[in-house]
Amino acid sequence: MSTRVAELTVDEFKRIIEEAIEQKLLEVLGDPDEGLELRPEIEERLRRSLSYVAAGGKTLSLEEITAYAEAADEDVALAEAGINEYASSLAHEDSAT
Repeated sequence: MSTRVAELTVDEFKRIIEEAIEQKLLEVLGDPDEGLELRPEIEERLRRSLSYVAAGGKTLSLEEITAYAEAADEDVALAEAGINEYASSLAHEDSAT
């Protein structure tokens, strides 16, 4: 049974197009990593990561990592603003005395 394009959702259609483009690029350009070897420390990190996930550990998506990084940036900015405000108040107190 074949599916007609009109029956696909937009996301399904995009996925099919992306897969076709990726397949064609691999055919034309080949795998840029083919023949390369992993450094031992990277191989060990990958093994630990796979073991962690196999044991039920959770990995983070790019979106989750980005959200954590953005939240950390906001925290740093708030801390810096607080430090600057405090330093300014100290300078104001010093100039008043």
